[in-house]
Amino acid sequence: MLFHLECSYTCLSYYDYRRAKEHLHRARDLSGLDISMTGALGKRTRFQQNFLAQLILDVKRKDDSLVPDSELSPAPTPTELLPKDHQLNDDTVLNQMSLAEPSEHRLPDLSAEEQALILGVCTDFQKNNPVHKLNDEELLAFATCVLSQPRFWAVEVTALCLRTKVERSSSRRVERAMMQTQTLVDFFHDDKCPVTERLKIFYSCPAPPHWDLQVLLFTFIFTFAH
Repeated sequence: MLFHLECSYTCLSYYDYRRAKEHLHRARDLSGLDISMTGALGKRTRFQQNFLAQLILDVKRKDDSLVPDSELSPAPTPTELLPKDHQLNDDTVLNQMSLAEPSEHRLPDLSAEEQALILGVCTDFQKNNPVHKLNDEELLAFATCVLSQPRFWAVEVTALCLRTKVERSSSRRVERAMMQTQTLVDFFHDDKCPVTERLKIFYSCPAPPHWDLQVLLFTFIFTFAH
């Protein structure tokens, strides 16, 4: 599965979207995961009284017996070695969506390979669709799904960066986006997390380079300065 994920990213680098999608479909078939967008009743604001339809990412195993081999999958990185996930301290918008029936949409225990696959599906969607607010909602659903199980450095950094880029256009979330970007930039200089932990699943997910995060942070600072 990881081979096909890495092939997919290589094809995307050369703008070969057809072959990239073929490798991604092969990885999805091997994973046994059913990944799809769906609607669920939930609340997004503190003052919302009625549950309304919300967009979430639904991830289920096609066969419960197809559980990843824990001996072959890398062990999770301790939470204290991962970058801080800033909470949304807004007086109106909730930090996390409050679902009416959360048990119906509970995620399975995702392995490193499965988290990387979800990011791969997200990247494929991002590359093949225009920039639009409706598409941003789907990207945010992908990021929220992966961030709900913080386990691997490369996956966590990728998902946090994705969420930051989506939230920078929201007046209610832009402050968190800037703080999160600053945290990620500083985290690259922090040697607390060893290289062995950072390299887990690294080549199978599109982790951003340090200079990309620095450019993003500069964009934030320049925008607020004006």
